[in-house]
Amino acid sequence: MLKKLLLIMLLFQTILSSAQVKTAKNINYAGNA
Repeated sequence: MLKKLLLIMLLFQTILSSAQVKTAKNINYAGNA
């Protein structure tokens, strides 16, 4: 049970960080344009 929860948290964190990277890239493109 605990392992499953940790796995879900890790997956969520990975998705969240990749979304932040995409947002940062979009901001950079907007700044360069």
